[in-house]
Amino acid sequence: MGMKLVLIFLAALVQAGASSAQDITVRLLKPSGSPVAQEAIWVQFTANGEHQRLDVTTSPVGTVKIHLPQPIPSQIYVVPTYAEHLDPCSQLLPVDTQQVIAAGVVRFCSKGKPGCRCKFSKQVTHLSTSPGELVLFFRPPHLWERFARHFWE
Repeated sequence: MGMKLVLIFLAALVQAGASSAQDITVRLLKPSGSPVAQEAIWVQFTANGEHQRLDVTTSPVGTVKIHLPQPIPSQIYVVPTYAEHLDPCSQLLPVDTQQVIAAGVVRFCSKGKPGCRCKFSKQVTHLSTSPGELVLFFRPPHLWERFARHFWE
């Protein structure tokens, strides 16, 4: 009887652990495949009917671990905080959180396609992810883009 209670208790602990919040890793890379290190970014999502925003900084290898609340938001949106010195390689659209958790997501685009602003190295075109990882690409703006931004201010 005592062993049965221990097993029930352990099963309850495992189930409680399974329903806890989910962690995902966001990795920011340049088109060359090098990390966007020590970059302030924000991650936005809607949880429990409220918009939430996390301000975080990437590690020296360009990653940041995000602790998602329960219930897990359906989508997340990642943006560099100081967007004037980083441009996204493709459109910044919300990402399906369940897809990130299940298989991982690489937001990669092909040069010449509408909305693609980067030419990627060959190593990046074969990049794979692991479940729970979101990979996004950013590049420094070109000189003419920086000039145009200051011109319009």
